[in-house]
Amino acid sequence: MDFRRALRTNGSWLMIWQTKIKISPALLILLPILHIAESSAAGADKNHDLVLADNYFASDQCVKYLKEIAPAITRSIMDDTKIMVIDDMLGYVTGKDTLISRYESEERGQLVLAQSMLDARKKIATQKDFSADFTDRDFSPELADAAFDRFERLVKDKSPQGTFIVEGYWKYLDCRGIEAAIGKSPWMDYLSNYVIFSGNRKTSSHIGFFDVAVLGNVTRKNVSTGNRFAEPKPDSSSRFLIIDASFKNTDTESRIPQEGSLFISYNGKEYEYDAVEPITLEGYNIWFRKLNPLITMKTKIVYRIPDEIEGQVYWRPGRNSSDTRLWVGDVKAQ
Repeated sequence: MDFRRALRTNGSWLMIWQTKIKISPALLILLPILHIAESSAAGADKNHDLVLADNYFASDQCVKYLKEIAPAITRSIMDDTKIMVIDDMLGYVTGKDTLISRYESEERGQLVLAQSMLDARKKIATQKDFSADFTDRDFSPELADAAFDRFERLVKDKSPQGTFIVEGYWKYLDCRGIEAAIGKSPWMDYLSNYVIFSGNRKTSSHIGFFDVAVLGNVTRKNVSTGNRFAEPKPDSSSRFLIIDASFKNTDTESRIPQEGSLFISYNGKEYEYDAVEPITLEGYNIWFRKLNPLITMKTKIVYRIPDEIEGQVYWRPGRNSSDTRLWVGDVKAQ
């Protein structure tokens, strides 16, 4: 468990609640962090109450908590707080334990989460968590990790100057977190962009008569069917992209799904791959097999792609009047 998780689960950043924690050997690595949380708990609740009472979060005045801190340090705190709050918003809408989720459960009646926050979480509820792949301007998962590392080091500084800085930092971070929770954060557009990013990467949809889903994918030089007569012949300039897919017939009579096409954007052009490898073994491709009502079929759909190509890969299943594309993943050149 990293410092970010320890703060959220035992402290919710500012709100380090006084709870009895049963330490197991697996948690020994957290002892220094938990000691900080325990020794700071009495003041933390009081500070949070002060932040609520000050109400700076309602009028974009959170920076007042940093007015007695040196400008260079203030700038660093503001930059890191921005990254951590964006990370927390993404964590909330993807179902993680976050500062905002703590507000939702522990501050009910005092803070009302913004409808935009609730709508974003609902909109991507059925999608995979792509937050580890999301970058936007001055935000990335790597920058978030670095910001939490700097925060950890500062919290551990028990010198008089360090303690003074941390007290203002706690309040500022809490204030900015509340801003995000109630929809007043100046960084809400990062959340909107993530929802769009996630929506463009949907991996399941109702298409024609079928519920279709991408369950996974792999790219390699051999299909590895286990049957030397059915195995496609490899060559030195291409590889196989194999999609694990499922089709559920939602109609009232038997229907035939179709493989469809892969699309890869590369060097400013979009390339379509609509020919599947001629593998007739059970568990591969479709080959005009009928599917009875409410039956789900899982299969591996195999495309040959060149080694040189790289980029985002989308799959458009066949019999698809809506032109719906499902996200497969990224491929790198070989």
